[in-house]
Amino acid sequence: MFSISSLKKYFKDKKNREKLLPISIIFSIFILIILGLVLMCTFDYKKVNKTHYEERSNLDYQVYLKENQFYDTPYLPKDKKYISALIKYIDSYFSYNFKSEENLNLKYDYYIDAVLKINDTTGDNILEKKYAILDKKEVTGVSSSFGVSENVKIDYDKYNNIAKQFVNQYNINGKAVLEVSLHVDILGEHENFSNSISDKGVVKLNVPLLEDVNSIEMDYDLVNNKDAILEYSSTKIRNIPLFLTILLLMISDIILTIIVVYKIIKDRDASTLYEMRLNKIKKEYDGYLIETVAADRLDELYKTRSLRVILVKKFDDLLDARDTLKKPILYNEEIPGKETIFYIIADNIAYLYVMHVNGFEKSEVKYLKSSKQKKVTKKTATSKEKNSSKNNKVDKFRVVDWLNVYLCKKS
Repeated sequence: MFSISSLKKYFKDKKNREKLLPISIIFSIFILIILGLVLMCTFDYKKVNKTHYEERSNLDYQVYLKENQFYDTPYLPKDKKYISALIKYIDSYFSYNFKSEENLNLKYDYYIDAVLKINDTTGDNILEKKYAILDKKEVTGVSSSFGVSENVKIDYDKYNNIAKQFVNQYNINGKAVLEVSLHVDILGEHENFSNSISDKGVVKLNVPLLEDVNSIEMDYDLVNNKDAILEYSSTKIRNIPLFLTILLLMISDIILTIIVVYKIIKDRDASTLYEMRLNKIKKEYDGYLIETVAADRLDELYKTRSLRVILVKKFDDLLDARDTLKKPILYNEEIPGKETIFYIIADNIAYLYVMHVNGFEKSEVKYLKSSKQKKVTKKTATSKEKNSSKNNKVDKFRVVDWLNVYLCKKS
């Protein structure tokens, strides 16, 4: 059973603290993911939805005739040729229908107007005048469907005479047409969505003027099936207290993780940095390294009784020598946990790099430094340079002694 004293003892061990570093980071990320998922549940997200609606229209008319001795019926049906002089009025029927799958709280308005257009022989418009046939009507509070149906009697002679008067007065050779149209404007809104449905429908009847014989054209092919896209007004926080609590926990988790990581890195001593560097070299350059006992590899040097020692400052320099000499890097940990000697032997020359625990001060180990390094004053730099030079001399004498000891043992 764990106790506070046992935990303190556990974390006092440097290796245990190093194990804690990746575990704490992974655990922190896991907690952040869980809190992030819970945080997402506090929102009402914008939702996109489609609603289907359709429009249908129809147009019918009958041409009522003046009294005459030629036609036995009072009117002629649609889609015929008509003698303009015999037209009394046009009895027209406009209809429009709208239907939606959902309750959209519809409101709409509609009106009927007539537009007199006169164009010259080139087709350019020289007169356009609008007349109100049916005043605008507004309807609200419709749920999902509605229909408009209106009957309009068009006084043909009235508009034909206006057109004749205009062209005769100004001696214009042109064509005239009367466009009678039903206009429907629709607006639909849903209580849960921000977007609204806005649509327009036009049913048109074209009556030629200034012609002896004419044919009336209908423009009412309004059969549409449409999809309107609706969406919630915005993404909003549904539970503000829960949102703030989770946000605070996430920030606390991040801060605590930073503190733990900083504490572990800050408390690393020279021995820990030495082990990390040694393990990194073994892992990254495993194909270049051969672990051995130094005396077993100096047999050839022993025979020549001649050895020139070149002590390199960095392991990278030894790698450069390996690339040039095409020789493996031999190494053995002379003092476990404190000192490892890496060397290459070629042509009676020993290229050595001594990695000692005393050389692992945090401020001097570049591979473990953060990208933002502290500046060192000129005085401190000079002092370190002297100490480094001194240590190099000691190391060199010690390495030579180390080689001589093994050579003597061999003899």
